[in-house]
Amino acid sequence: MKHGRLICTLITVIGLVSVSAMAGNVSSNAMASSYNDVQSQVSDTTYQEEYFGQNPYRTPSFPGGDAELMRFISKNIEYPAEAVKNHIEGKVIVQLLVDKTGKVSEIKVVRSAGEDLDNEAVRVMKLLPDFSPGYNLIKGEPVSMWYTLPVVFKLQGQDVPEEAE
Repeated sequence: MKHGRLICTLITVIGLVSVSAMAGNVSSNAMASSYNDVQSQVSDTTYQEEYFGQNPYRTPSFPGGDAELMRFISKNIEYPAEAVKNHIEGKVIVQLLVDKTGKVSEIKVVRSAGEDLDNEAVRVMKLLPDFSPGYNLIKGEPVSMWYTLPVVFKLQGQDVPEEAE
């Protein structure tokens, strides 16, 4: 059940691909916390001139960009046979950590669409090659960042059920 039976999407509009910075082993749940920490380490003048109103982080990126990430997922994902048999569709929201070297780890499902679909989304995330790591523009160094993306499972010729959106 490969390829034509599955539509896999990656939403990259600001706010839909979620990222948060990490400092050492302690993760920051709010970007604002890390943002304030970084802001306090640079002079107000430098910050206001260069980063006022901007996110001081560059998010991790897949080799070749978002279109290549979508191709990779579509190429490697297989619609679970049991899900096809039972006409199960849905959107799995997966979160993964891209560390300072670009390696993917700590993959977890943050919104489930059922065990079979969740397991398949996680399986494919484990196959991802290294990303270009996130980057702190103020400090000028790579940082570990969370990367969140939806994987939509949709059987051909059917609409996504309302509860899956």
